[in-house]
Amino acid sequence: MDVGFLETLYHRAGPCACVYLNADRAPAADHMIDLRWRELRARLEQQGADFRTLGALDEAVGSDPGQPSPHGQALFAADGKVLLQEGLRVPTTADRATLAEVPDVMPLLAQYPDIPAHVLVVVDCTGADIEVLNSGGVCSRGRVRGADYPVSKIGTGDWNQPRYQRRAENTWDANARSTAKTVEWVAASHHAAMIAVAGDVRARTLLVEHLDPVWRPRAAVLESAQDGANGARERSRDEAAVIAAEFEEAARAQVRERFARGLTDGAAVEGLAPTVEAMRTGVVDTLLLRYGDEESEAPTWWGPEPGQLAVRSGELADVRAQQARRDRAADVLVRALVRMRGRLLVVAKGEPGPVRGVGAVLRYS
Repeated sequence: MDVGFLETLYHRAGPCACVYLNADRAPAADHMIDLRWRELRARLEQQGADFRTLGALDEAVGSDPGQPSPHGQALFAADGKVLLQEGLRVPTTADRATLAEVPDVMPLLAQYPDIPAHVLVVVDCTGADIEVLNSGGVCSRGRVRGADYPVSKIGTGDWNQPRYQRRAENTWDANARSTAKTVEWVAASHHAAMIAVAGDVRARTLLVEHLDPVWRPRAAVLESAQDGANGARERSRDEAAVIAAEFEEAARAQVRERFARGLTDGAAVEGLAPTVEAMRTGVVDTLLLRYGDEESEAPTWWGPEPGQLAVRSGELADVRAQQARRDRAADVLVRALVRMRGRLLVVAKGEPGPVRGVGAVLRYS
C-alpha cells in the first residue's frame, strides 16, 4: 500500500483530531449520526480540541449521503480544517474520537479497500475519458482532448493518400502521447494501483506504448468492448475492478514472499526493536503491521524528525527531553514511513507475517 495519501497529516506540529464514525444511511440515519457525533464532539472538546477544528468537523460529519451502506467515515482535522476524509467499507465497531500528536490511522488502514484505487481509460483517436475508481465506485472523472484533425485516413485511390495517412497517424500518436502523460498524472495523484485501458484498438495500443516504464507493467488492456452498447462502460468498470483486486493480491503475495525469504538472508527484520532500528537508519522498503497485535500496540518514543525513533526514551539522545514523546508503535511507525516514502502492508488476522505484529522488508532486497 502506498501511504502517501496520509502525508497531509504530518506537515504540521500539534495535535490532530481523529474521528471514526458509523455513517450508515439506514432509516432515521441523520438523527442517529447527529447523536453519535455530539458524543464524540464532547470527547474532543474535553481533550482540548479548538472551536474552529470542531466546526470543520461539524461540516464534514454525515456529508457523504451518496455512499452505499454499510458505511463509515474517518475524519482527521486540525487548525480549523479537515485534513483528510475517507470512507470506510464497513462502519467502525465502536465510534471513537481522539486528539493525538500522532494521528490514529490504523483503524483506517486496517479497513483500506480490497479493491484499490485504479484508473479506467476509454481511449479514442482524439483523447480519452478518464475515471478514477475504488471500492465505492467512481470517485473522479474527466475528459482529455487532443487534436481532432486529421484523424481519419482517406480511401484508396486518392493521390494524396500516403501523405494524409501519415498525418493522421502522427495525430493519433501525438494524442496518445499527451493522453498518456495525463493518465500518469491522474494515477499518481490518486495513488492508483493500476491503469485499465479500453476503447479503440489502435488508440489503446499507442497509449500503452507511451506510458512511462514505471506505469506500463501496471497497465491492463480490457477485453470488454466499448461499442456504444448499453452497459459497455459498466462492464469495463467491473472488469477493471477485478483486475485491480488481482494486482493488489499479487503485490501482497510478493511482499509476504520477500519478507519470509528476507528473514533467512538478512533482507528483512521481525520484531519492534529491529524494525525501529531499520526505520531509524532509513533502510525500510515495506513496513508490515498487524493491527491490534502485541508489538504494534506497544509504546514507542519519537522525535520531530522521521528517523528519531526508539523503543526506550534514553535512546533518543539527539532529541531534547521536551520534544521526546511516546505513542503507539503502529502510529509512530506509519508517521515515519510516510515521511520516508516507504510502503505498508497491513497484515490480516491469520495471514502470514510478523509473529508479534511488526516487521519490515529492507531496501534493495
